[in-house]
Formats: sequence, structure tokens, C-alpha cells
Amino acid sequence: MSKISDVLSSFTNREFAYFLKYRLVEFSDSSRETIYLEIKSRNLTPKNLEKLVNDKFTPIKGNCSRCNANHFFTETRIEQAGSMNSYEIEVNTYRCIVCGFNEALEVKGFWKRLVDVFSF
Repeated sequence: MSKISDVLSSFTNREFAYFLKYRLVEFSDSSRETIYLEIKSRNLTPKNLEKLVNDKFTPIKGNCSRCNANHFFTETRIEQAGSMNSYEIEVNTYRCIVCGFNEALEVKGFWKRLVDVFSF
């Protein structure tokens, strides 16, 4: 089994549907063949996949806010800081493996930031 097969087999059908919607284009042709075989082995149709993505879910704190998965990896970015960008700092954020969403990079409006600050 390849690494992609191992990762895909750990996803629920809902997570797999979100993976297809947001991340399929990122993979090479050979990896896509593996992904299509996984679709076939799960007996999922385009209609099933669309329903899984469109169904509402109850968000769970700590999970991805886009797809509600709890599969993350740490992403390190370099940011300029200080006056006149005088030094660089490493910033670690978490990106969802399933849909690729990184909440730390989301541009938030005033009210969303206010709720984040005062929620426990």
C-alpha cells in the first residue's frame, strides 16, 4: 500500500468527499488513479459525494472549521517582523490534511475576531 492509500483509508466518507472537493487537483496523475480506486472501493457516486459535502454538521471545537475533520499537520511559515521588516520569525500554524484549510491564514472580520477573543 502506498502512503496516499493509507491516508485515504483513514478518512470517513465525509472527510473523503471534502478531500476530493478541495485537494484532488493538487495530486499527480498516478496519485489520482489511487484516489479514483478508493472512490470505486467505497462505492461512492458523484451524487453521494455532493450530498456528503453539502450536509450540515455540528462543529467540534479543535476540529477543522471547514470540514470538521481532526487531521492536521504543522505548517511553518517565515514572516517579516519589526520596524522596517528588520528580522524574520517562524510561525507554526495547523493545516487540515483533508481539505487544506488553515484557519490562521483566514482573513477575519472584526466581529469574528471579537468572538474568538471572548470565547472560551
